[in-house]
Amino acid sequence: MKSTHKEGFEPMFGDWRFSVVIVVILVIVLMFVVWNVARGGIGSHVHDPKAIAKERYARGEITLEQFNDIKRNIR
Repeated sequence: MKSTHKEGFEPMFGDWRFSVVIVVILVIVLMFVVWNVARGGIGSHVHDPKAIAKERYARGEITLEQFNDIKRNIR
C-alpha cells in the first residue's frame, strides 16, 4: 500500500503551491499599500480650490493667466 504522506518538509498549508499563492497575494497587497502611502495616502484629496489650482499650475496643466483667473473667480 502506498502512503500519500510526503516525507520531509511539508509547508504549513499543505500543498506548496498554495503557500506560493499566499505569498504572492501578500506581496501585491504590500505593494499597493506602499504605493498609496507614497502618493499621500488613501483619501487625502485636497478640496481647497486655491490649492488645486496651485497644484495644476505647478504641474503645468494651466497657464499663469488661467491660474490668476481661477484665483480671481474664487474670491
